Amino acid sequence: MRNLLRQKSIFVLCGSGGVGKTTLSAALALMGAMEGKKSLVLTVDPARRLAQAMGIRRLEDRVRPIPTSAFAEAGLHPAGSLSAVMLDTRRTFDKLIEKTASSPDISARVLANPIYDHMAGFMAGSHEYMAMEKLLEFFQSGEYELLVLDTPPTRHALNFLDAPKRMLDFLDDSVFKWFIKPSMSLGRFPLRMFEKGVEFHLGLLERFTGIRILGDLAEFFGNFSGMYKGFKERAAQVRDLLGSDDAAFVLVAAPNRGDIWENRYFCQRLLEEKMPLAYVIFNRLRMLDRDSEARRDNASVDELRSLLECKETSKPLDTDDLRQLLEKLRINFQRYRHLAEMDNDCIQILEKQLPADLPTVRVPLMGEHVHSMQSLHQLGQHLVSNGAGRSNKEHGHTERGNC
Repeated sequence: MRNLLRQKSIFVLCGSGGVGKTTLSAALALMGAMEGKKSLVLTVDPARRLAQAMGIRRLEDRVRPIPTSAFAEAGLHPAGSLSAVMLDTRRTFDKLIEKTASSPDISARVLANPIYDHMAGFMAGSHEYMAMEKLLEFFQSGEYELLVLDTPPTRHALNFLDAPKRMLDFLDDSVFKWFIKPSMSLGRFPLRMFEKGVEFHLGLLERFTGIRILGDLAEFFGNFSGMYKGFKERAAQVRDLLGSDDAAFVLVAAPNRGDIWENRYFCQRLLEEKMPLAYVIFNRLRMLDRDSEARRDNASVDELRSLLECKETSKPLDTDDLRQLLEKLRINFQRYRHLAEMDNDCIQILEKQLPADLPTVRVPLMGEHVHSMQSLHQLGQHLVSNGAGRSNKEHGHTERGNC
């Protein structure tokens, strides 16, 4: 992963919702900054504590540089820089309209049209396409050496991969032409431009609601018709960028048996589409290191007493109470080990479905939420230092796991 950070300029973190993509994206961008790169993390729905962890009050739809004080407080001295931005889908689509419109006047007409207001999300492929568009925009600017995209939360992890293709299909399938007759000319919007069936049903709806649907549709389609070529070009550029040597896809998976087949299918699709799948991160794993079991087997009442006496106690430590507490701790440990083994079994099932040469990394379930730059850096250290290949997989063990 450290080598990838030095070689690639784009990382796309993808996977099912709720597996920690946003936090891992920030951690990866931070490690890029530590390596000396000017890094930017793009996210859609960041938790407030993640923004606070990076030393800013909240993420916005404009780029926010992470202040040097946030690094200094964590004892970090990055050779590069780190910035963050939250994706604003509507604003991104508005800017795309402005880029592809033939004139500022046409752009203003489209943006002010009520039909655009209602159709913007559908036409853009929702968050997924706009995330790709924003990625392309920052890449073409050349301002950043490392871009890390946290893909939008979705029920289906493949939605964002298909977004550029859906956009091209939407334009190529002549959906608009079903509404508009070939004879229409830009700047003139007669009602006869609509097919008879469409005109009839829209007319009924207009009379029923009192809303000027036909006129708004005619004006919208007329103004938008000149943008088809520009949208196709942008969608094709997005697709080319995702498949280029500059990009690396990273699949984030959690030990959830319900997601095993979706993750396997996702990997297969990436490879079929010739997308550069570079790494798989198994996140939030309950893990045991080798020393923890030895400490459990050798634990004694005297050791527990010594440990507790380091804390302030309100009453003397009774030996019988300590024995009962020690037994409860042993039972708790056994239960935790069982959960760790379940996580390991789940991950091994998925690993058997992956290409043998695909690197993986295991990230333990952190003892606390990532709420500071220091804990974000600790998470990043797991990414670049742990599991360069597939090793230490047996029985839920890892050299850097936590108990």
